[in-house]
Amino acid sequence: MSDAGRNEPIYSVAEVVSQVNGVLRQNFPPVWITGEVSNLRTPGHWYFDLIEQGAKIRCCLWRNKLPRINLRIENGDKINIRATFDIYGPSGSFSAIVDDLGLAGEGQLRQEFERLKLKL
Repeated sequence: MSDAGRNEPIYSVAEVVSQVNGVLRQNFPPVWITGEVSNLRTPGHWYFDLIEQGAKIRCCLWRNKLPRINLRIENGDKINIRATFDIYGPSGSFSAIVDDLGLAGEGQLRQEFERLKLKL
């Protein structure tokens, strides 16, 4: 038998997720983040990735926030979001929970794609 945990506490997965969520909420109050929309899905709630070169954050905008936002976004849009962070226990997924957003222009990846289309 391994010595793992003999002198240190052993936590359940649910305990770790709960504690990490507590740290996220305590240390990261709502923040504004800018990036490009990717993988947008709108089955009621809006799910999308906010990306930039080399980084991605999964995002969720709950349907009860949509009437206040009154804005449609598309893949490739550059947006600013105001969000808090959460780890969804059943999947262990880290997400930004969006409570406000606004357009910030056209995303860099979309611009590069459009330039490549013109070149070809």
